[in-house]
Amino acid sequence: MDTSRQGNLICIGMVILLLMSMLVGGTGCSSARSRSLNRAFAQIKDGDPEDRVLGLMGQPDRVFRPGDSTFEHGTREDCVKEYKYEIHILPEHWDICFNSQGRVIWRSHDTF
Repeated sequence: MDTSRQGNLICIGMVILLLMSMLVGGTGCSSARSRSLNRAFAQIKDGDPEDRVLGLMGQPDRVFRPGDSTFEHGTREDCVKEYKYEIHILPEHWDICFNSQGRVIWRSHDTF
């Protein structure tokens, strides 16, 4: 086998190893975040203030309000803000809705 072909095979092998390690590493980080969010989510109860949710779960990945085209729980008249925490690799998400006083009125955890 000539050296240029051998060099190409080594490069291809290194790329494959790099991609595999990125996939495994990403999944590991996602499952650690999932466990952390699950622990925090279990502590949240109806009536909790928004600052408690932020303290437990951190900043949400997305925030929705009435009028947003993607506001999922807009059918609930009392839901004026929705926090969404997401993990796309697993996929998994946590939703928390707040009323006009900034209190939790609804929460959901879904895996697909």
